[in-house]
Amino acid sequence: MNNKRFLLFFVLIFALAAVFSGCVKSWEQRSAEKYIESQTGMNVNVKDEGFTIKDGEGNEFSLTQEQEIPESWPNNVTYYKKGVIESASVLALPGGKTFSLLVYTDDSFGEVVSYFKDEFEKQGFKTVLDMTTGDSSLLGFEKDDLSSTVGISVNKGKIEITQTLNEKTEE
Repeated sequence: MNNKRFLLFFVLIFALAAVFSGCVKSWEQRSAEKYIESQTGMNVNVKDEGFTIKDGEGNEFSLTQEQEIPESWPNNVTYYKKGVIESASVLALPGGKTFSLLVYTDDSFGEVVSYFKDEFEKQGFKTVLDMTTGDSSLLGFEKDDLSSTVGISVNKGKIEITQTLNEKTEE
């Protein structure tokens, strides 16, 4: 009997170690997957950084949340590299992706506004929106199947940059 208790104890410790080390999906993740799958009939994969849903026709919807530039961010689109990324997300749907960035910097408001205007122009984008009032600015740029909107404002003594990027892809 002692051997069975020892074996049970060992298996329990191993299972708990796997769960707490992240080797196994959390109960909440598995429950969310099962619930969404039962309600939609779609394949669901929940991860710490986001989730992906696939339908029976191969269409995919995914949302991820990170604190770094997403790997799929187009390399011909600028973002503010001298700031600290607070959050970055990608929403992938049939027909395109939408990227969102929230970046903070200690650089000056004017420096950040100039950076985006200059860099998007260098990359061949057309400016479609340029509104600045006081200490906030809203800029919009377009090129081919890409469009980006950049909001720049002062927030608690830091410059806050919110950037969205829409990338259309063939369906």
